[in-house]
Amino acid sequence: MHLLLVLLLAASPTLAAAQTACPTANDLTQGIRVDRSGGYTEIFRAGGQGIIAVEGTIDRKVEYNLELAAGLQLLSYSGNVGETPDTEGDLTYDYGIPHADLPAPVPNGRWQSAVTVTAKSGPFSEPQLYAYGPLEQISIGDCPYAMILATIAYQNDANYIETVQYLPDLGISILVRQSDDSSAPTEFTIQRIGVVRQ
Repeated sequence: MHLLLVLLLAASPTLAAAQTACPTANDLTQGIRVDRSGGYTEIFRAGGQGIIAVEGTIDRKVEYNLELAAGLQLLSYSGNVGETPDTEGDLTYDYGIPHADLPAPVPNGRWQSAVTVTAKSGPFSEPQLYAYGPLEQISIGDCPYAMILATIAYQNDANYIETVQYLPDLGISILVRQSDDSSAPTEFTIQRIGVVRQ
């Protein structure tokens, strides 16, 4: 018993380090999990051709799936009703150039694009404007990251605006605020980040 206790105590720092290791871009193959306030969890994984696939859950139920170019520009959205895919709400986004050529954020930069959105009812135009803040340093739990705050304005009837924290070292963006003309802004706090365990 004493020998087992000694071995466990000796191993525990290593185990703790493995559990609290800060994700890197290499972990996108396995998946990076981000927990936000409101019961939201997003898992980011590397897809083919530089696409980042995002699975979004609310209170442990899968609610939506996204595909992002450069970890930021939305390429597709699909949602669920309960546990059933809601194909009526599927959306795809075409920026007029190959998604591999869509630019990653740069500090204090701006970018805009005409966008054709294709819904079940057909295509429509929804231009987007991106405005980036300076490069900052933040901590998510014990994990330090460089961050660029990005504001994305969707030019539609609702004047929908998202604010995300883009993490260049990971190549992902995390939603922290959303607003439109019909409701008060919703803000989210990033609570935890970690590697998805198999």
